[in-house]
Amino acid sequence: MIKNRNRSIDNSVFRAATLLAISISALLIIMAVFFIIAKVSSPSQPDNEDPSVPAGNFGEDAEYPFRQNIGSVLPEYRSDATVIGAGSIKSENIVLVDVNEGEIIASRLSGQNNIIYPASMTKMMTLIVVYENLKSADDLNDELTVTEAVHKQMTDAEASGAGLEVGETLTVKDLIYAMMLNSDGIASVTLAEYIAGSEREFVALMNRKAEEMGLLNTNFMNCTGLHNDLHYSTCQDMAAIMIYAMKNTFCAEIMKTQSYQTRTNVYSTRTFYNSLLVTNMNEAKAAGMVTVPDNCTVVAGKTGYTEESLHCLATYAVGSDGKSYVVISAKANSKLDCISDYMYVYNTYVQGN
Repeated sequence: MIKNRNRSIDNSVFRAATLLAISISALLIIMAVFFIIAKVSSPSQPDNEDPSVPAGNFGEDAEYPFRQNIGSVLPEYRSDATVIGAGSIKSENIVLVDVNEGEIIASRLSGQNNIIYPASMTKMMTLIVVYENLKSADDLNDELTVTEAVHKQMTDAEASGAGLEVGETLTVKDLIYAMMLNSDGIASVTLAEYIAGSEREFVALMNRKAEEMGLLNTNFMNCTGLHNDLHYSTCQDMAAIMIYAMKNTFCAEIMKTQSYQTRTNVYSTRTFYNSLLVTNMNEAKAAGMVTVPDNCTVVAGKTGYTEESLHCLATYAVGSDGKSYVVISAKANSKLDCISDYMYVYNTYVQGN
């Protein structure tokens, strides 16, 4: 009798264990099915290592038709590259690049151990990142309004070049011209916030782009070029940024423009002037300087200045040999010194005739 009872208990336990195992297996199967359905139906998310990078900007499904993923454009030193003597130029750092060959022809303190503060030359990278993160050409017509916060931030830093006003509304295209021609800080930050939500997140995009371009010793902390000890580059890296920008038809058109006119809700006529191609050249002429090199025509450029960076200048020229050239100079005491330096370098080291 006891044996039968034990056998009955054993059978009951066995049936209960079996039923429990079946239930657990069924539950696991159901959970797996729900997981697969959720995985398939939910949009994929980009694997951003840096949480400050806006989600979606580098996702596979994002469409950014203006991006140029052309890889590194960093110029290499030619085997017979000339070292420019300190007494020949007024800038502390300078580099001359043959764009067609991707080679450095002549330089002084331009390599990766020779840090410079790029000041407003930074805006060349800002231009690239703004344009490459537009989703369509229609975005250029989007209207943005200058906020009190951005206006105060930039005017307190004395970084407003075009005198934009609080409440003034301009298109994205207008602001790009204000940023590049008048080196306007308010325009720069307004565009950065439009693209990425904040300047901090926009700067993350700038540094991502610098890495993609193969820059070796460049780090951005803002989109304007205002001084920060951790905001730095080299003449070699800045040459790569200018070359990259000039490979883009839209960016090249902006940087070649001498003046641009529009209208806003505040002014019936707003005119922005290129501080290199107009203002500085006029000052050079007034000082009796020859402003055109013998064998090159400067067609684009970007100036820069802070107390720490001193005067710096990026120029892009077309030689009489049909080739394109870039000169980046830094740490000069005046704008006229920058101009005389690039004229000397083009005239001395470009064999265009």
